[in-house]
Amino acid sequence: MTPNHRGFTLIEVIISIVLLAILSSGLMAMFTTFSKSNGDPSVNILSSELAQERMEQIIADKENPARGFPYLTNANYPVENPVTGFPNFSRSVSIIYVDPAGNLSVAAAGTTNYKNITVTVTSLTGSLTTSSLVGSF
Repeated sequence: MTPNHRGFTLIEVIISIVLLAILSSGLMAMFTTFSKSNGDPSVNILSSELAQERMEQIIADKENPARGFPYLTNANYPVENPVTGFPNFSRSVSIIYVDPAGNLSVAAAGTTNYKNITVTVTSLTGSLTTSSLVGSF
């Protein structure tokens, strides 16, 4: 009677380890790429808040009777590099007139009552852009 031997041979164990190493290295490369593309969530949230803060300031200037719609020009919102209190962030504003049909193409000043406002916040991990279309009403 022969004894019942159970288990794996040394060759099977080595082949299993090699296969697991190859598969895990591929998964780790994918994970690294994915995590770099997502960035740091706290940086993304702060970028969003800085963009929203500037957009709210611009809308408040539009609603302010002393400033109003004509005040909304690029000259009144210079590039902040860095943003005060946030050394790793810069913020820029682009304000353009849009044509009366609402197409986002540049129109001559005074020919339309609409402006497209774009706020871009740039950090060490990337940039975030938000835009809004405002009218002179």
